[in-house]
Amino acid sequence: MKYNQLYAFCIALMTGVLAGNQLRAQGVAVNATGAAADTSAMLDVSSTTKGILVPRMTASQRLAIPLPATGLLVYQTDGTAGYYSFTGSAWQPLGFGTTGTANYIPIFTGTNSVGNSIIYQNPAAGNRIGINNGTSNHGLVAVRSLFDTIALYINQSASPSALSSGTTFGGGVVRVVYSGPNDNLRTGIYSNMVKSFSDENGTGIIGVGNSTGVAGYGQSSATGTYVVGIEGQSLGSGDYSVGVYGGGYDLSMAPNNCFGVYGEAHGGTNNYGGYFDGNVRVQGTLSKGSGTFEIDHPLDPENKYLYHSFVESPDMMNIYNGNITTDASGDATVKMPDYFQALNKDFRYQLTVIGATFAQAIVTQEITGNSFEIKTNQPNIKVSWMVTGVRHDAYANAHRVVPEVEKGPHDKGKYLYPKEMGQPEELGINADLKNKSRKEAQAHKSKGANPDQK
Repeated sequence: MKYNQLYAFCIALMTGVLAGNQLRAQGVAVNATGAAADTSAMLDVSSTTKGILVPRMTASQRLAIPLPATGLLVYQTDGTAGYYSFTGSAWQPLGFGTTGTANYIPIFTGTNSVGNSIIYQNPAAGNRIGINNGTSNHGLVAVRSLFDTIALYINQSASPSALSSGTTFGGGVVRVVYSGPNDNLRTGIYSNMVKSFSDENGTGIIGVGNSTGVAGYGQSSATGTYVVGIEGQSLGSGDYSVGVYGGGYDLSMAPNNCFGVYGEAHGGTNNYGGYFDGNVRVQGTLSKGSGTFEIDHPLDPENKYLYHSFVESPDMMNIYNGNITTDASGDATVKMPDYFQALNKDFRYQLTVIGATFAQAIVTQEITGNSFEIKTNQPNIKVSWMVTGVRHDAYANAHRVVPEVEKGPHDKGKYLYPKEMGQPEELGINADLKNKSRKEAQAHKSKGANPDQK
């Protein structure tokens, strides 16, 4: 009997040793099917009707665990209930019960608590995102500021040039790319700062750059199209309504060239650096290479234009003329406008006798009291007269036209019209500005208006 008991004990001991070795080699499987544990798992638990319960305890009990191992997992039953794992230096909540509003992106409202953020994802509107904008359907991403602050601020510390895709402008801190179908409703960036039409404040877009504040390029190869790089329109009922306003200022106070608006055109049949449909006012000096009027030709208005050149003078000269007939005594008084002497000085006279009878005419009394006297040697003679005067009003006295002027340091060795002077184009005044603009335009033309196009 004792022998049988000893034999049974030995068999049990050997079985336990073998089983232990197998468990250490293969891991432990807990299931109802008898399947072996996965080779990658030391413990493989599988069930479709039951779960796993890790040790459950209060917060004070969890914190009282001596020397917790990194990765130790417990479930806390009080306070902020949930799973906690020890990271090696502190307990970290892994999952905990919380409440929130559907479709709001969660945010940590405390160390161990979560609530709603101001970001809302609207699944009923194509998963559009609203930031501080509730459930709004305005745009794919809608941002609203409820306070006197910036609604969206973007600060990029690295240069975006790595995203340039072959253009000269870099990838941009903010990049808008369109890849949809062709239609007439596309707008890359739309800004509306109109609170009400009675409000006088608000700016749609402000651009500040070391080289270019705002650059706009319109591009289309379609015929019969209206392509505009930058378009400005103003609708107002106040003192001023300005479509485009430009100002150029030199911060260094050096004798450089400043332009409020600079325009150039090339490559077309008719090239206009500036085209104005309406009256043009210049509060300053107008400098030009030449000047004409242009009208539809009176004899062939459908097919031709008619041009006449301006009359030029080194003086700020005004010209007055007319016809007058002397009386029976050969005398005549020519009356000028009542502002004539207030506006003019240094008068010059020219008289021409008109008619079949030969006669002579002279100026007997120069201009005084805004009139002058003419006398002919025969009565009733028609005389054509012309008087010129040089302006001496306040503005003319302060801004006299100086016929000969030395070129400034920036323009020395350069030409306004290099081609006409037999010089290369790069020696033209403002050639560097022209080349910059043309290179940028050419980069867009060769790559396409969309820098991401393939």
